[in-house]
Amino acid sequence: IVPHIRAAALRVGTRDPFAGPDGVYPIRSLYLDTTAKHLYWANDREAPERFKVRVRAYPNAPDAPVFLEVKSRAKDVIRKSRAAVKGDWLAVARGDAAALAALSPRAQAPAKAFVRNFLLYHLEPSLLVEYDREAFASEIDEYARLTIDRGVRCQPANALSLDAEADAWRRADHPARTGTLEPHTVLELKFQTRPPRWMVALVRSLELTRRSFSKYCYGIEALLTLPESR
Repeated sequence: IVPHIRAAALRVGTRDPFAGPDGVYPIRSLYLDTTAKHLYWANDREAPERFKVRVRAYPNAPDAPVFLEVKSRAKDVIRKSRAAVKGDWLAVARGDAAALAALSPRAQAPAKAFVRNFLLYHLEPSLLVEYDREAFASEIDEYARLTIDRGVRCQPANALSLDAEADAWRRADHPARTGTLEPHTVLELKFQTRPPRWMVALVRSLELTRRSFSKYCYGIEALLTLPESR
């Protein structure tokens, strides 16, 4: 199925310019949560209104900014605010006034939204998640993106840091959790108000059905509820 999806995306758009020669790039996210994992439980129960707070980076692009993100959901409407930070992202995340003031005007509001959630809910590091992404952007729509994520892996996070231990990664799509013997491929179709016609045609032609897949939730369960033996 993936080759058909890739071909459909390339007919209307192009690959992400930041991808490597194979069209893939890694993404690493540091998820924050309360001590009692309130954000995890809200996502696990699929609460009508919920949110996630994370720090995102691109390990293969050391010069790229770090993004402070708040991703919220109200029923089927998803909104994401992200502040691009170059330099000391830790100072911004902790609400340092000078670091916030030094941000670009565009990053000011989303950075303050991140800090507000971070401080209000007493969030702390919870989980590092990494995966490999193929991304395609439409050239015929105002905004339409298709992403294919594979190799979702995770490890515990005990500090406000994006550094990871190379030998500590654990696969998040274990058969005991997913109910399938094959590794998962996560397909996301992103658009503003209505899906473009080519996306609708793709879904219908391949008879795709929507399913919830929270990388954060799967990661927490992989670390805490699945057997140690792989």
